[in-house]
Amino acid sequence: MSGLQGSGKTTATAKLAKYLAKEHGSSVAVAACDLQRPAAVEQLIKVGGQAGAEVYEQGTKGKSSRRRQVGAEGSEGQRLRTC
Repeated sequence: MSGLQGSGKTTATAKLAKYLAKEHGSSVAVAACDLQRPAAVEQLIKVGGQAGAEVYEQGTKGKSSRRRQVGAEGSEGQRLRTC
């Protein structure tokens, strides 16, 4: 998910995760990739967990592409669809 700061990306991600888990019985995982705002990572950990999603994160150090890779690797073998 990408967009302007403060546009509701984290909230929308959590709502989508909750919807997919509840309405479709899907296993949901999200990866926190924000490099600019450490609070966004903490927020995604909190709301993603509340939504029943598995959250992959590595803080705010390093490259965003590596964070996505960690999320993808963490979900391997779990038969998750990515979007």
